[in-house]
Formats: sequence, structure tokens, C-alpha cells
Amino acid sequence: MQVATAEILVDPANLAASRVDISLDVDSVRTPLPFARQALIGPDMLDVGQFPTVRFTSTKVRLAADGRLSGGATISGNLTVHGVTRQVTLDAGLFRAKGSAPDDLSLLTVQLSGQLSRSAFGASGYGDLVGDPVDLNIVAIIRVAR
Repeated sequence: MQVATAEILVDPANLAASRVDISLDVDSVRTPLPFARQALIGPDMLDVGQFPTVRFTSTKVRLAADGRLSGGATISGNLTVHGVTRQVTLDAGLFRAKGSAPDDLSLLTVQLSGQLSRSAFGASGYGDLVGDPVDLNIVAIIRVAR
């Protein structure tokens, strides 16, 4: 799924105060099998007609042991899928552009990853064909607002 909207606030002076609010466009989901895509966005799974977005809003940032937003950092928050909101904790990474200076924060990559139970969010269709765990991997490129 593609990122529909993203508000990512990184406070370099207080990384634990950073915030994330990301919405994904369910209709943009892609799979190599066209019939699988139709099942995925259909009423027995994500039901794009009623629930066009997946949204994650952070509530707490836990920094890695070295005080960074990578290498063991996590972000907890509310994940809404199929109209159901649950608290989840995702592994987090924040990375500068390759070859950039240590103080150059003008272009950053944010990565959030984890796993969820699709049935816990009401997307339980095709249980005989598709497993319950779903890997989640959100990548967003952010540029410093001027």
C-alpha cells in the first residue's frame, strides 16, 4: 500500500518526543496475482469500500539503548485496520541519506515494521487459504519542512 498522508515530526533535541501519523491507501495495494488483490480489498478482508485507509498514530517512542531512533528503538501507537483500532508496538528506524554529514537531517528515511494478527482487526476472510499473521513494513521518506 502506498502512503496516502504522513505527518512525521522528529525533534533532534528530544528524539523521544518524536511523533508519527501515517495513513495508507488500501486501494493502492499491489500483488502479483490480480485475483489475490481483489480478494484482499474485498469485503471479506480489508473492505476498501468501507475502510479506504489503514492508519498508525504514535503514542510513545522508546529509544534504543544508545539513545537513537534505530537499532532497537520502538514506536507504540494506535493502528486502525478495517475500522478496528488496536495498540501495537513497531520496530523503528530513522536513517540519514547515504553519504550525508552527521548533522544533515534534510532528507531522512523512516522505517516502521512489525507483525499483526489480521483476524484481530476483523479481516478474517479466506482463513483456509491465508495465514493470520501479516508482516507490516512502512517506509516513508521525509524532507525537512522549511
